[in-house]
Amino acid sequence: MTHAPDLTLLARELARTFGAEGDDFRPLVGLLLKLLQAQGRGDTAIAVSEEDEHWLATRSWVSVDGHAPLVLRDGWLQFQRLWKAETRIARRLRAMADGTVLQADTPLDDDFLSAADRFELDGEKLTAIRRALGQHLTLLTGGPGTGKTTTLAWLLAAHLRADAALDFALAAPTGKAAQRMGEAIGKAADKLPLDDTARARLTAVTPVTLHRLLGLNGDGQPAHHAGNPLPHTLVVVDEASMVDVRLMARLVDALRPDARLVLMGDPDQLASVEAGRVLADLIAGLPEAHIRLEKTHRFPESIKVLADAIRQGDAETALQRVERNPLRLPAPQSLLTVMEAGYRDYAEALRQPADGPAVQARALLKALECFRVLAPLRRGPTGVETLNRALLQHWAAQGLLQPTGEGVWAGMPVLVTRNAPGLGLSNGDTGVLVPDGPLLKAWFPRGDDVEGLPLTALPPWEPALAMTVHKAQGGEFDHVLLVLPDAPHELVSRQLLYTAVTRAKKIFQLAGDETVLTSGIERPITRTSRLLARLRERDDA
Repeated sequence: MTHAPDLTLLARELARTFGAEGDDFRPLVGLLLKLLQAQGRGDTAIAVSEEDEHWLATRSWVSVDGHAPLVLRDGWLQFQRLWKAETRIARRLRAMADGTVLQADTPLDDDFLSAADRFELDGEKLTAIRRALGQHLTLLTGGPGTGKTTTLAWLLAAHLRADAALDFALAAPTGKAAQRMGEAIGKAADKLPLDDTARARLTAVTPVTLHRLLGLNGDGQPAHHAGNPLPHTLVVVDEASMVDVRLMARLVDALRPDARLVLMGDPDQLASVEAGRVLADLIAGLPEAHIRLEKTHRFPESIKVLADAIRQGDAETALQRVERNPLRLPAPQSLLTVMEAGYRDYAEALRQPADGPAVQARALLKALECFRVLAPLRRGPTGVETLNRALLQHWAAQGLLQPTGEGVWAGMPVLVTRNAPGLGLSNGDTGVLVPDGPLLKAWFPRGDDVEGLPLTALPPWEPALAMTVHKAQGGEFDHVLLVLPDAPHELVSRQLLYTAVTRAKKIFQLAGDETVLTSGIERPITRTSRLLARLRERDDA
């Protein structure tokens, strides 16, 4: 979040643009500062006192209907752009939900059901598919391992059986989440009851980031909007809990009038980095569109019990589960040893001679999915910058990595931190640095292959052996090590811990004190939003 002095200056500049003069200036700056601070926390509105409400109601730069820079309704103050974003989402998705039940329980034909039986697709997923087929808007949620993407693959198959030429789009907030979505659908494709034409249609659609789907350019203006809508009759967005209110507003603006929308995600994970709690508000405000999957298929029982305890705020059960396999690592060298052991497959791939840079890059990228170090903080003794530096320097001392510049080693993994559509890269994409002759390249997955891009051409990036939990959202790893700070911290929340635990498919380890874990479980993130209120205003002007 921006530091307070910067916010104060920004608040003063905003007040001047509103044309506030004299006595209006000082109280307006105070309210704008509160709004900016709230937005930095992820809130879209602030509650104002009765006295401030009366004062604001007489000002020309305040309205109740979005025709002024500030909007005041029912004691809540918002920036105009956030009020408009929530209003557009509410109006469009409320209308979709009101007309969503085309057929309450769409029947599935015998061939589809026979294939589902052979695949052992359970009744919960079949029920979800029947419901989603009959809806314009579907909110498909569930914890990791409940089979959301499997359900989606079979839902798409059902749509394609009815219309092999279905024009659909698949998207996610990050490149990593989009890649995982495509991989999961690709794995399921051969088992789906589709003819060759429909199966080819399914596998030909590559999931993309929401930014790329909407054609968002450098100045933030989308190519697709109400005046130039997306061509697709079905749009699916995975990891929807990560979508902030303004991006979701752009998406609903860009839908064609007859489009269907499927939003998938886990509302118990971390919310979007930017303001809003869109998925949670939609679930609460549009229950008729909500389908939740409960059966877990992926996790070992130990991870499921721990994740459920954290999600429910049950610190006692969570501590019991952690202490059955305690990991207490007070000494930096002990932590380094555990990190090195976790990355043994990656280190082995570095040691092995490879038949060309692309071959080595594929081996490193595959090994990188086996283990990941996560931390809540970026800086400090247990922050990702410190953890990355410690392991990289340790490997460099062993000769596994070759320094090629300050903070750059051949063989290290990198994480892209800014979208670069021209290079086919998105914020969150992970690659590895492998020399191609004299040129150091970053290699990224491209379907079943890899592509090498000159390091000098990349957008901003950072080392990726250790990642913040926020950056890891949307990813999955066989084994996760979570490194907590030495003392309770405001960033260590219930949602962050749940998100970290559920990144692990097989093994979860914790490095940290139980008081930090307990305080985090007892600290749920709460965000202030007016989207739910807007969803419930059916007769809104």
